[in-house]
Amino acid sequence: MKQFILTKGQYNVEFAIDHNKYCIGDNYYDKYKTVQLFKEYFLCSKESEYSKNNIGKIQFNIDNNQAHKKNTLIYFVNHNYSLTDDLKLTTKSLISKYLETLLSHDDYIDTINTINILFEAFSDEIDDEILRCNFQTFVPKLFLKQILPLYLIDQEQANEFDMSYNDIIIFQLKMINYIAQHARVENVICVIDIPELTNEINDYLIQMHSSYNIIFTNKWNCSLDIEDILLFDYKVIDLYDENKIYNLGLSKGICTLEEVKDMLKEIINEEYVKASKSIINKLKI
Repeated sequence: MKQFILTKGQYNVEFAIDHNKYCIGDNYYDKYKTVQLFKEYFLCSKESEYSKNNIGKIQFNIDNNQAHKKNTLIYFVNHNYSLTDDLKLTTKSLISKYLETLLSHDDYIDTINTINILFEAFSDEIDDEILRCNFQTFVPKLFLKQILPLYLIDQEQANEFDMSYNDIIIFQLKMINYIAQHARVENVICVIDIPELTNEINDYLIQMHSSYNIIFTNKWNCSLDIEDILLFDYKVIDLYDENKIYNLGLSKGICTLEEVKDMLKEIINEEYVKASKSIINKLKI
């Protein structure tokens, strides 16, 4: 279990996380703010003049130690992911990072070394009196320039418009999971911002033991463990923290911790999930 603390100015979010933390509730302002702070900390290279003079520097600690960007990888997953753009293998491409990690695996090192030996032999073969021809030694990252990745469905080339909502999310998660399993860093964080958490997506998240997955969602169809929930209500409460749950119960006239937890479980996993938001179904004659 890790303790994450994200702070900027007067805004503070603190929560415990094993592998998955589900950020639920209707406080969309603080949800958005939290996602943006993760992006600012890891992706923004320079603090803005406005932020420096009016708000303050952002801080992100893991177990009371500052999270160093060199020892922490972070990935952002959402349903607006463009497979077409990612297949271009730019420097920020998730597919590019996945392929680089894949090619660095021991299973492929012997093959890459053999290719380099062949190129070296070929350079000796074409050597003449005027010029010496050397080929660049191939490493996994250089191989990316020679690869044209394709996405296939039933052995047929497909694009993002052939992918379902579940497909587009799980496709990203699979690559991140492989990268996390082979990453030589202290922490891999995956921030997932999706409108609905389906059973299929959650089933895959449960298998991801090599990363810390922070899931922001507005709707879910699966049962969630109370201790894995960060509740964004009129205030943000980590439901792993039993002291906060107990104090919440006392403020509502509920005297025991177990009673509060049972009521929260019922609301979150039964009443909230089953609540119909269909306008058509509410029409009555």
